[in-house]
Amino acid sequence: IDLNYSELFDFSENDFTVPGPGAVRGIKKCFTSIGDHSPAEVIMWMVEHQEEEFERLGLDFKNLWGRPLHAIDCQGLFCETDKYARVKFPEVASNRVRMKAKFAENPQRVEYFFPPKWRVRR
Repeated sequence: IDLNYSELFDFSENDFTVPGPGAVRGIKKCFTSIGDHSPAEVIMWMVEHQEEEFERLGLDFKNLWGRPLHAIDCQGLFCETDKYARVKFPEVASNRVRMKAKFAENPQRVEYFFPPKWRVRR
């Protein structure tokens, strides 16, 4: 997906998703059951139904200046859910016990930008 942020590739970020182990654990923490659906199908369902679910739940979701969540975003959200839940609720059983990295502030200024193909205008 990182290569797609460049000008070399131009596929949709919703064409496919491959949930990593953290995203799979995050999905398990968010849903009591996903039935016979795969984690990738859950992510794609989230992408396709985000607007109606935000409305149903009364959430005023702040997107990136009109850019909705894509499959890679939802995959990342589930992965982050797993990480945050392990810190906040360490008593909940998980097959993962340690964080790979801890936050360390970088004293150098970082210049952030959105990939041009996102057409995000601030």
